[in-house]
Amino acid sequence: MRFSKIKLEILILVSFVFYSCSPLQQLSESPDTMTGMPIATISFALPSFEGLNAGLFLLKNVDSQNYYISGPNGSEQIQLDILTNIRGLAMSPNGQIIAYIPNENPVLYLLDTKSKTVNVLVDSIDFQPGIGLAWSPDSKSIVFSCRVQGTLGFSLCMVNITDKENIQIVVKSDTLSASDILDGAISPSWSRDGQKIAFLSSSTPSFSLGEKTVSAKDIWLFDFSANSANLIFKNDTEGISHIFTPVFLSENNSILFSGRKDRFNTLFDYNIDSQYIQNITFTDNSFDLVDFVLSPDGKSFLVHIPAPENSAQSFVPTLYSIDGHLLEQLNSLANFQIISWSSQQ
Repeated sequence: MRFSKIKLEILILVSFVFYSCSPLQQLSESPDTMTGMPIATISFALPSFEGLNAGLFLLKNVDSQNYYISGPNGSEQIQLDILTNIRGLAMSPNGQIIAYIPNENPVLYLLDTKSKTVNVLVDSIDFQPGIGLAWSPDSKSIVFSCRVQGTLGFSLCMVNITDKENIQIVVKSDTLSASDILDGAISPSWSRDGQKIAFLSSSTPSFSLGEKTVSAKDIWLFDFSANSANLIFKNDTEGISHIFTPVFLSENNSILFSGRKDRFNTLFDYNIDSQYIQNITFTDNSFDLVDFVLSPDGKSFLVHIPAPENSAQSFVPTLYSIDGHLLEQLNSLANFQIISWSSQQ
């Protein structure tokens, strides 16, 4: 009975996290029944793409909720058999493996795009996957939000994809002062240099959204060299709240993240050395910018912008330089959500 209650509470949190992000983040609708492991049918020669630093996208069709692998220009779309209700999903930096955690069945799976098979990486009550995961730059390890048995809240765990029996606790939930089952580490992001992991953590419910009580989320940074996690940016600093999607930019020693200072979320760059906060995107207070995807070379990122007519709330993946200059709209991928951008190998 206690386990069922915990599972229900986790599902409620996951539903809120994705619902509150943006119109594109409706990843937690009514749960699907998992009747067996999905096997993707993938058989294609990786094409050569010009522009956008040739690579592969893992993307989701906002209308059909189906997942695909595609080149940046939208050609060669290959549909994947991945459940629509998930709490974590990412393609490896080398584009060869997709890791995901279903909502209804919190197990960490690996889908190999070459062998077309799905394997279980983490299926343990001792380290139950939580909300969010991230690949190491060398595509060998995964860090993921996890609930360690006997503790409150989410910790941050790590596993090598070739040594699934050796799961490490990178950051313990008590380090984050998690005092409730729904507190602790979520939404990790591994830096391109492999030295740090940015993630969100909450500890105390602090504001209401409709009928929901929501925990304010702070940005933390784990440093492998120091083997320590530190609070980097606290919710409501300079009036910025509703924080999502933190990414550490090692070249600038800064955090790129989504936050809300006025009515809608925009993207901010926070320099850790100077503590200078810069709003690098502007939405004229008409729509949210929540999820973004960093390019493989770290020089640009993609967000989703409403199409000019905006009559049907269609969204277009839009490319910005890392300092917020508009570069290009990917009209061929209108109404697709870009989830991962991987180098092509």
